[in-house]
Amino acid sequence: MKNQRGFTLLELLIAITLLAAITAILTAGFQLSLRSWEAGSDLMERHYDFTEGMGLIEGQLKSARAVNFVNEKNEKAVAFHGEVEKLLFVANTSRLKALPGADGFYLQRLSFDADKKMLLFSEAPFDPHTPVEKVEWTDIPMGEGAINKFKCEYLYHEGTGSDIKDVWREKSVDDKNRDVDVMPLAVRFSLTMEEHADPFVWPPLTVWIEPGSLIAPEVAR
Repeated sequence: MKNQRGFTLLELLIAITLLAAITAILTAGFQLSLRSWEAGSDLMERHYDFTEGMGLIEGQLKSARAVNFVNEKNEKAVAFHGEVEKLLFVANTSRLKALPGADGFYLQRLSFDADKKMLLFSEAPFDPHTPVEKVEWTDIPMGEGAINKFKCEYLYHEGTGSDIKDVWREKSVDDKNRDVDVMPLAVRFSLTMEEHADPFVWPPLTVWIEPGSLIAPEVAR
C-alpha cells in the first residue's frame, strides 16, 4: 500500500484563506439583501401610511362646508383659504376624534413644512368667533423627512355665458376681490417624495367638493 500524503502547511493556509474569503462574500451578500429587504419594507409601510393619511384628508375635504368666520365688526368671511402649500377649511366630521365644543364642525388645516420635509395635518373645534391665530390645534405629522415638494391648486369656473371655462388657480382668493375667499369646485394635490437617489412623484390627487358643501349651515349665519 502506497504512503498517503497529507496537506502541507501552505495548502492548509490557502484553503483556510479561500474559505474565509467565501464566507465574507456570502455574509456581505446576506447583509446587503437584508438591508434591501428592510428598506423595501419601510418604504412600503411609509407609502401605505401616507396613502391612508391622504385618503382620510380627501374624505374630510369632500365634506368641506362654506361656513363663515365673524370678526369683531360682525363681518363674515368664508372659512376656506387655500394657498400653494397651505389649505384651511371646515368639515362637519372629525378627522381625529370628536372634540368638545365643536358643535359638529371642525376646523382643518393642511400645510407643508419645507424644513422638516413633511405635511402637517391640524384640527380644532370650529368657533366662528375665534380668529385662526388663536386656535389651539391638534397636529399630526405626515411623511416627515420624506416630502420634497407639495402643491395645492383650486378649480373654479370663470367667465360668463358660453365663455365659461375651468381654471386651476394657485390660490383660492377671488381675483376680483383679493379680500374674499370663495369655495372651489375641486382641490388638486401634487407632491414628490424623496426615495433614495430617485424622487417618487405621486400621481396628482383631485378632490371634488360635494355640492352640498356650498350650503352654509345655521351655525355660520
